[in-house]
Amino acid sequence: MTNIIDLLKEKIVIFDGAMGTSIQNKLLSEKDLPNIECNEYLNIVKPNIIKDIHSDFLKAGADVIETNTFGALPYLLTEFSLEDNAELLNSAGVRLALEIARDFSDSSKPRFVSGSMGPGTKLPSLLQISYDDLYKNYYLQAECFISEGVHLIQIETGQDPLQMKIALKATLDVKKALKKDIPIFLQATIQDNGQMLVGTDLLTFIQTFRDMPISGMGINCGTGPHKIEHFVKTLTENCPLFISVLPNAGLPILQDGKLVYDLTPEQFGATCKDLVDKYRINAIGGCCGTTYEFIGELDRQIAGSMIEIPPPTLPINVGGDSPHIYGGGRGGNFSISNKTNLTSLFTSQEIKTAPAPLIIGERANVNGSKKFKKLLEDNDWEAMLEVCVAQQDAGSHALDICLIHLDRDEVKDMKSFIPLLNKTLSVPLMIDSMSFHALETALKYISGKAIVNSVNFEHGDEKVVQYIEMCRDMNAALICLTIDEEGMARTKEEKIRIVERFLALCERHFYPQNHVFIDCLTFALSTGEGEYRDAGKESIETIKYLTETYPEINTIMGVSNVSYGLNPNTRQILNSVFLSECVQNGLTAAIVDSSKILPINDISDVKIKLCHDLIYDNISVEDFLLHFTDFEETQATKGVSEQLSPKEQLYQAILKGRSANIQENILELSKTTPALDIINHTLIPAMQEVGALFERGKLQLPFVLKSAETMKKSVDFLEIGVEIREQMKPLSIILATVKGDVHDIGKNLVQIIVENNGYKVYDIGVKKGAEEIYQAIVKYNPSCLGLSALLIKSTEYMKETLEYLKAQGISIPVICGGAALNKDFVENVLQKVYEGKVVYGKDAFAGLKFMREIES
Repeated sequence: MTNIIDLLKEKIVIFDGAMGTSIQNKLLSEKDLPNIECNEYLNIVKPNIIKDIHSDFLKAGADVIETNTFGALPYLLTEFSLEDNAELLNSAGVRLALEIARDFSDSSKPRFVSGSMGPGTKLPSLLQISYDDLYKNYYLQAECFISEGVHLIQIETGQDPLQMKIALKATLDVKKALKKDIPIFLQATIQDNGQMLVGTDLLTFIQTFRDMPISGMGINCGTGPHKIEHFVKTLTENCPLFISVLPNAGLPILQDGKLVYDLTPEQFGATCKDLVDKYRINAIGGCCGTTYEFIGELDRQIAGSMIEIPPPTLPINVGGDSPHIYGGGRGGNFSISNKTNLTSLFTSQEIKTAPAPLIIGERANVNGSKKFKKLLEDNDWEAMLEVCVAQQDAGSHALDICLIHLDRDEVKDMKSFIPLLNKTLSVPLMIDSMSFHALETALKYISGKAIVNSVNFEHGDEKVVQYIEMCRDMNAALICLTIDEEGMARTKEEKIRIVERFLALCERHFYPQNHVFIDCLTFALSTGEGEYRDAGKESIETIKYLTETYPEINTIMGVSNVSYGLNPNTRQILNSVFLSECVQNGLTAAIVDSSKILPINDISDVKIKLCHDLIYDNISVEDFLLHFTDFEETQATKGVSEQLSPKEQLYQAILKGRSANIQENILELSKTTPALDIINHTLIPAMQEVGALFERGKLQLPFVLKSAETMKKSVDFLEIGVEIREQMKPLSIILATVKGDVHDIGKNLVQIIVENNGYKVYDIGVKKGAEEIYQAIVKYNPSCLGLSALLIKSTEYMKETLEYLKAQGISIPVICGGAALNKDFVENVLQKVYEGKVVYGKDAFAGLKFMREIES
């Protein structure tokens, strides 16, 4: 057996455990070894250590070992001045694993190697690193993996869907360049609240990636197997691919003054066995804390629970013209959802809504909105964002974004605006452009699954294939217009011929039909020209045919085209009736201003019949308009809500992170309220509510950061005088990641939140020893100190740091945070070795709460 996919179809595959934990155990047990902070450096300076670890896992029963490359991205290696050795470290990591796997493989138990791609320390969704820079890092790593011959690539411990999309795109490009088929697994880290670090829930993660050219999806890290059953259930019910589950050795607990994981190997194995027995899991192994003893126990317990595995639910395409490989999973009696969704950073939206259609808001389009175009010309990004938020709040399922302007650089505008939308909106996006480069640029800033609008056959097949491959590899749905070299198709037969031509290309290039949108287009019925009088009818009949013949594909329509040239009142009625007819015949999605569409029961029967007659070519446009001359459609009067006071508007602006009108609110409020009172009685309470919502999981991280940015702008607009600023005397904090740890995502988020609330932050970086932190305290004289640690081993350095500071007579308040810590360890270990107050920072917002408490 030479293919890991075959093994996954045959049995439950056992992956190895924690490389980092195993390395630390080796280094502690062999005293003559140098103090090496970069685990991946061992691949070339102490390869026998890595070989021994791989051997231990294989002896314990693992079918798959992972390369020691989790942190071998060039930008991470700069922390150790090893960036020039990135290729060497990655290639060596693969060769070591392959050598040991070959030694242990035989016909009865083949062994495989998975290339480990870690998440890095920067979140592209929060613009901490650019798409292109991160892509180059992952491309190098993927090139090393595939060139050296790994059997699987594992993009693991995902914190941000955009980071995973970038890693996947780089890997797909390397596969294509080298013409090699290597299966790919994506694994996210899901926190206790059911979300990735940036706020993406598990279902959204699944829906974002399940139809991409990958073989498997799963979860790893985060917590132990006893806390993830509901996550596994969600995976198996919504993902048709192979499922992998690699949990930690439980949760960190305090034991004899040290943090350890709370599950024994026997408990770990038994809990994993229970999950395997109950759910459709294809691969299982371990993450943090799981040594070879855990994997040995896992192998012993899982071996006794093997069940017959039916064929995969999806075809596997190996070789041929495809640079990709698709996987499947055990079907059995498990029911897997076949719904296709669009996604944003935060949520998913089913494409085929009930009731139909999917409403795509059209007001953020410079071609259809003079207001939006003027805002773009003024570079008023915040006001443009408000236009989008208003459409979201009005009920749009997705938003059409068009920034085409003859006098502007569309690519540059995409770079400015799309990131704001990505981290603010809950609804997915549709990017509308005639420029391939602009579309590609926009997709680089979108974390979820968007729609690309659009492609057509005006210039032949080559351009269409370019769009199909871009959307396939960058995870987007694609609209095809019924236009070919002869122009816009007018009849049903012409439209269908173009659609079938497009679907044939999609099949040839492995682009799924459920990501296809067909825009049947229509002409304005107001022209009255004979050849276009039946344009509406031809489009409706085409929609009906496609719905019945190709049930997986989607149809879409820019509804307002049908009424172009009529007066606004008549347009509203005709658009509403035409939309209703399209939906009844199977239309999936409509690009409309939902506030301009009337319910059919609000339109008189007489007017509905007139619209039907026009649409189905039973009346001339002249007669149609004659009957509408004196018509005024009755509309329900809209209640006018009481205007919020300037104080309430400012409070809501902070709460929702919207800064478009805050300057006007502050100017009005300042007429009657002193600046300090505005800060103390409006701005600070609003941020406190933001913090409370964040703690309850009601507000995701990017929205917290948006509120913090709005808070800072509000304080800046107040133009506080020198005397008042002197009265305020803002507190300051030093932030540092302790020795032995290069992770700084959490620390960076704390800095953003705290700084934007008016406090001074001195971020002195990562891998900081006790003496360096002490010197920073002497230099900056801060009000307090923030220490961060992600790794279990780093908690000991944190303890040493506090002991050293106490010896130097330092007693300022300290907040300690990071994934490796818990409240028990901070209060019962760290507090006991330090003179001043030590508190536990549960999350990024805890830093602000800490500063507020010190201030009060």
